[in-house]
Amino acid sequence: MSSAAYIKEEKDFYVTARDSKDIFIRYAAANDNPDRKAVVLAHGICGQPEEYIHMFARNYFTEKGYDVYRMSFYDDGDNSRKIHTTTLLLQANDMNDVISHAKESHDKVYVCGHSYGGATILFANPDTNATAFWDSSFDVTRFWKDVKIIDGKPMTQSWRINMLFNPEMMEHANSQSTENMESLAQSISSPSVVITALKHDMVDQSKNIFKSLTCEKEYHEIANAKHRFTQGDTALELYNATHQWFERF
Repeated sequence: MSSAAYIKEEKDFYVTARDSKDIFIRYAAANDNPDRKAVVLAHGICGQPEEYIHMFARNYFTEKGYDVYRMSFYDDGDNSRKIHTTTLLLQANDMNDVISHAKESHDKVYVCGHSYGGATILFANPDTNATAFWDSSFDVTRFWKDVKIIDGKPMTQSWRINMLFNPEMMEHANSQSTENMESLAQSISSPSVVITALKHDMVDQSKNIFKSLTCEKEYHEIANAKHRFTQGDTALELYNATHQWFERF
């Protein structure tokens, strides 16, 4: 994977959500002017735009001529959502608001959702030219099985720090049946590629997404990859499969 030397600079800004909250964006342009194509990258639960998978996706796609929007579902801004105030439905709305913003400057917009970011795509059903599910969640109850309830609030540890969640997010996720999730996947209209990491235990979730999708679709497995695609060149395999799919639409 090549270096980020070709990225002249990144721009941080906020997109205004439909409820007037601020959605943090870190934007990298492929050229001096907005490119006709753009990719929106959506992280998973407890994740952030600065994760390896998103940093190197920025490098890869800008080099291929795509502008890249790395969105954050929660951040430190005074008017931003926090991890203890958001829900999957709010994340879905925010994703669609960021995509609408990107459409103002680009002819084609694509979205990639990693882990719970992929589940967010299922709830958002975004209007994009194509979509990529990156080792995505389908059973949204799974994450909450290991979450502890402390003083009536759900909490887990991630990145060596305690994360406090919105009880409404957990309750909503735990109310989602397999049938509900299948119905959401069946509603996706954007051509979709589902890519799974074979060394992670979410392979069945990717297969369930792919099986439930009724749109034009494709499925890939990456043999040596774990969930964050940090092993060898597995991230490059992920981006190559995604890019080849996007170039079709």
